[in-house]
Amino acid sequence: CETLVINMDEITEPIVCCPNDPDDAKLLGEEAGRKVDEVFIGSCMTNIGHFRAAGKLLHQYAGRLPTRLWIAPPTKMDQEKLTEEGYYAK
Repeated sequence: CETLVINMDEITEPIVCCPNDPDDAKLLGEEAGRKVDEVFIGSCMTNIGHFRAAGKLLHQYAGRLPTRLWIAPPTKMDQEKLTEEGYYAK
């Protein structure tokens, strides 16, 4: 088993995973200007706060997001809470 230590103070911008390989992670600035066909938010490693933050960012698009968006809350309890709060609809 290997331990990977990450100094979170050194992360100054969001990190995104590029298509077809979640290990292909890059800083958002490295991908700036690139066309985005699809976005996926979710996994067992996300928490409900990530979905709330995404909901606040997406609010400005009012249903007119220029790409396909996939959202998968990690648990049914999170899905129900996000639905109750208006961030998620089945």
